[in-house]
Amino acid sequence: MNLSKKYGLEYRLFDNSVGTPYRYDTHLTVDCTMKNFQYMDENSLRGYFEYDKCPKKLNKKLSCLDI
Repeated sequence: MNLSKKYGLEYRLFDNSVGTPYRYDTHLTVDCTMKNFQYMDENSLRGYFEYDKCPKKLNKKLSCLDI
């Protein structure tokens, strides 16, 4: 089943950080500790947050990451 059009594509880098590009040029990445996140919106504005302080609007995107 290909869900890339619906949820995006997840990638893992050599340092074990994980990222997901979504539609509309948005991106969500998490560092190797799996605690610190960065979200870049469609205007290329970056926001940083910790896992337990995730903004409500990003809960669905965060749940798509396999962490």
